[in-house]
Amino acid sequence: MKACCSTMISCLHHQLHFDFFTGFKVFLWYLFQVWARIWSVLANHFISAGSHHDEKIAMYAIDSLRQLGMKYLERAELANFTFQNDILKPFVVLMRNSRSQSIRRLIVDCIVQVCALSFPGVFFFFLK
Repeated sequence: MKACCSTMISCLHHQLHFDFFTGFKVFLWYLFQVWARIWSVLANHFISAGSHHDEKIAMYAIDSLRQLGMKYLERAELANFTFQNDILKPFVVLMRNSRSQSIRRLIVDCIVQVCALSFPGVFFFFLK
């Protein structure tokens, strides 16, 4: 990242043409690559915590995942990235692995809330 900024500044000092928008796109690409690596670790943590034998701990982890997912899904997805889809994958894994009805019900409730946030008009129609 520092190298990218140094290149942009160097171009300015030498009066070379540098497209700042292109530099910004490179910055965003790098940022999302880092986020993808961070999320792969966090997703596994949420799956592990959401699968905990103590149902209260599992429910707390799943609710925390819901809150994080809702915050992240409020933002527009950039082209060629699939992070919004990746945010939902731990819910799928947890639903497949859980035998507890209360945990499965919580997962469904979380997905309903996330969908209602993402598609407010369309999803509300189906809840009537």
